[in-house]
Amino acid sequence: MFPPLKTSCDEHEGSGAVKVQQWNGTRWAAVTRNRVVGDKALMRKLLEESSARHAAEKKITPACM
Repeated sequence: MFPPLKTSCDEHEGSGAVKVQQWNGTRWAAVTRNRVVGDKALMRKLLEESSARHAAEKKITPACM
């Protein structure tokens, strides 16, 4: 489903590349032939925006971002 996972303090997301599989009633079958990579920049932007809204609503200061 995904390549070998190696993480560190700076990088804890892994590669972000995945293969999509689906249960066909008997076994897992690949839906994608090649690995699919998401848009890390877009996801980071959405995460930061959502975190900022949550912090403002709860009147808290984020520890880091």
